[in-house]
Amino acid sequence: DRRRPDIPEDLLALMREVGPKWRTNVSGHVDLMIQRFSDLLKGGPRDGVIEHRDIRYGDHERQVIDVFLPRLATDGDSPSAPGPTPLPAVDSLGSQPTRPSGTSPLVVILHGGYWRQQWDRVHLRPLAWGFAEAGYVVATPEYRRGPSSWPRMSADVDAAVAAIRGLLDTAEPGLVDPEAPFVLAGHSAGGQLALWAGLRAGAEVVRQIVTLAPVTDLWYAAREGLDDDAAQELL
Repeated sequence: DRRRPDIPEDLLALMREVGPKWRTNVSGHVDLMIQRFSDLLKGGPRDGVIEHRDIRYGDHERQVIDVFLPRLATDGDSPSAPGPTPLPAVDSLGSQPTRPSGTSPLVVILHGGYWRQQWDRVHLRPLAWGFAEAGYVVATPEYRRGPSSWPRMSADVDAAVAAIRGLLDTAEPGLVDPEAPFVLAGHSAGGQLALWAGLRAGAEVVRQIVTLAPVTDLWYAAREGLDDDAAQELL
């Protein structure tokens, strides 16, 4: 599958070993899988995808967005090289020679991970590659995480949602429609953030909110101590 990095045999063996005993130490096993998969997910996109990392939407080190573009191939194109295309500055985005003609629909995806430090946008890359190969422009914003990170986290997501169309249009006019509302999606804690930010932004910015297993009730999450008191740590 071009959308998924090859999984080494030793990692497959570890997955087979951990699977049957996953529930005996969910937190520890999650951390172990994050550590082992991180190197794989830091690799570049598959053929058919152009990837630009660390587009800044603010001054803080976490206020960055990764963007994934569908590559418009022609018969004369050579296969794309593995690995990401570096993007140290937003205004260099327009230097890429292969991109979709006309505008493409924009999907902004917020990562989950119970708002904790060890989960970041890296884990969304295979999903973003898949959307880009299907013809979408995909943006995966980062945001400040960790204990007592609210309301800074909310401010970061609000800022990213407000800025993403303008950043893309300034860098490369015509890539996306700067006036068209986009889809805002999120998983787990990212689903909570998508609902929060999308409803605040309004229909002129976000036309649809899509969430997978969102943490929609922080009071309940705090009362039940979900994921070792993640909601209490957040707030």
